[in-house]
Amino acid sequence: MTNKTAIRIFKEIFIRNSIVRIKDESKLKANGSNSYKKGYEIRFLPKDDIESERLQTAISTLNFYVSKTFMKHGRVVQPLYGKDITLEFRDLQTNPD
Repeated sequence: MTNKTAIRIFKEIFIRNSIVRIKDESKLKANGSNSYKKGYEIRFLPKDDIESERLQTAISTLNFYVSKTFMKHGRVVQPLYGKDITLEFRDLQTNPD
């Protein structure tokens, strides 16, 4: 898979149904790292197993770590962790073109 194809897959799934979680630095300072555990995360929600496999291939193609999928409210979630990539996708969420 080429990088261009991997990015297209990211965008396609992300724009359709994904969540971006950004660390709240003020909560971290107020509560400390032992209490506040939230981080930088993108939660992709693939529609089926085939799309999930394509997404995992795209993640590894772009040299990101493929984290373990988990179930949330009956849906498969593929998380992607990291500050830089999360901030890039936050910008994509507000401006999809």
